[in-house]
Amino acid sequence: MSATQAYQGIRYDDPRVQAEFEQLLGRVVAAEQARTPIAQRHCKAERDAEEGAIMTRSFGRSTRPCHRG
Repeated sequence: MSATQAYQGIRYDDPRVQAEFEQLLGRVVAAEQARTPIAQRHCKAERDAEEGAIMTRSFGRSTRPCHRG
């Protein structure tokens, strides 16, 4: 679930608080978008390692499963 979906519909009566909330939400969304390409590259590297395309010692196995959504 993205931040925009998770916090959709939240509104504050105080315009200053609402503006701060929207700025914070914008930063969270930007961070999610920046992280997406990194996660995709990581997943590809894990798949390549599983297929033997790269050596395990140069990649290093992760203990966390790759999200393949």
